[in-house]
Amino acid sequence: MRAWGRNDYGQLGQGDIIDRGGNVGDMGDNLAPVDLGGMSPSNVAIGSRHTCADVTDPNAVPGQFMLCWGYNAYGALGLGNTQSYGDAPNTMGANLPVVDLGLMTFADISVGTDFSCVVFNENNSTSSNTASCWGVNNAGQLGMARGPGLAAETH
Repeated sequence: MRAWGRNDYGQLGQGDIIDRGGNVGDMGDNLAPVDLGGMSPSNVAIGSRHTCADVTDPNAVPGQFMLCWGYNAYGALGLGNTQSYGDAPNTMGANLPVVDLGLMTFADISVGTDFSCVVFNENNSTSSNTASCWGVNNAGQLGMARGPGLAAETH
């Protein structure tokens, strides 16, 4: 996986805040792959300030994971903290925590400005289309009553 564009919060996952793609020599072989710790992305959701990927590790159970990096002041990365990742050295690869979704597998991921959501597979619940969202909820983005700052999740 390779990413380019604005990178003011580390959303490109390069361990810095340097934009890529706007200068001669930024692209092609000079564009480094995003270090996902050896896991392969199958779906990527890109927001204005953070990125999340559905990744797989065939040597782990469960083999599906969600990784998020970039701006995290409102908890959009789903890591239980407000520390950003991808914006400084040693914050990607093995140092990038996995989003804790328990043993549940998911069908899709989506991100917006400072919030993220997953749609879980039907076999994880008694009803279909179960979703969880986290991050900022100041305008009701999470589908629950509005409030400042962090909101845990909604189903």
